[in-house]
Amino acid sequence: MNDDLQERDVRTARRTAHDQDLRQELRRLCKGRGVLTPDLTVRLGPLLRERMCGPSPTGRRDVARRRDVRADLTAALASGLGALPQDLAVVARVALGMHDQARHRFLGDRLSWLAGESECDVRTVRRRLDESLDLLSEVIGQDSPGRPAVGAGAGVAPGSWYCASVRTLVLLDRPAPEVHEERRIVATQASVDEITIAVSLPPSRERGRAPRRELMAEVMRGGLLLRAERPSESHFRFVIGLPGRLGVGGHCDLALRFRIPADQRMASHYALVPFGRCDEFRLCVRFPLESPPPAVRLLSAIPPRMIDDGPAGLPRVGLDRVGEAEARFTDLVPGLGYGFRW
Repeated sequence: MNDDLQERDVRTARRTAHDQDLRQELRRLCKGRGVLTPDLTVRLGPLLRERMCGPSPTGRRDVARRRDVRADLTAALASGLGALPQDLAVVARVALGMHDQARHRFLGDRLSWLAGESECDVRTVRRRLDESLDLLSEVIGQDSPGRPAVGAGAGVAPGSWYCASVRTLVLLDRPAPEVHEERRIVATQASVDEITIAVSLPPSRERGRAPRRELMAEVMRGGLLLRAERPSESHFRFVIGLPGRLGVGGHCDLALRFRIPADQRMASHYALVPFGRCDEFRLCVRFPLESPPPAVRLLSAIPPRMIDDGPAGLPRVGLDRVGEAEARFTDLVPGLGYGFRW
């Protein structure tokens, strides 16, 4: 047993060192114009080049001639960013020079622009950048050459599956809010045997509440909860093992339940912000009949920053006799929000 523990500690140390090296390469890539820097093939570190642009047995110059390194790198980074919480993904895109509205020459100028857009201090943006690079290095480091295996499915890359459908029931007519969700997962790569679902839990605007928020998740059918992660105060990630390995086009139906403590208030909205392809989303929110909200507004393809804003211009949605509001969305746009605000 001691030998097993020692071997596990060695593997963990190797993974940590590998992720730290990747993080340093990502940080170096953020400098200057990021992925738009003219000397990208020189700026690109060996781990990023090997992981995201393929092996290069004959050197950097041959790679540059053989393929469009910039296009390969940008596509691979975009796939990795899809596994991050939305706010952290935005920070990383800006820092890496991948945001259409932030093409400034220097990293500091891009971060200052984002601070202005987000109405926060640039130091806050820098802290979020550190957080996003930590997570991104973990994501793109999975199944890298030389990286020890960390369990079944660890090498399944972001973009290896999509949601054919998501059906969500939000129950607000009970002591503690509950969310029941059914997802049909379809594999786009071979040997998909685990997925990661990210959930954000924004704070309620009511005062006097404890800042620490909790979220409990259960897999009711179709999988097994392998581990729960909390990369930041508001963001949770749940790694779910599937019943078997999915081949390309194979599907799996999952049933999930999310709960928060009874004394924890829920924000006055519910929205799905897909990171990748999602063909259909059906949402039903059940409000207490004795205290329905003054109004329910539809969120359809809304930028995440606008979800918390006032309801100006958002269409109203009526409640039926049992206090439910329903909506159906198709062909959802990744990065935009769909749901209700009340």
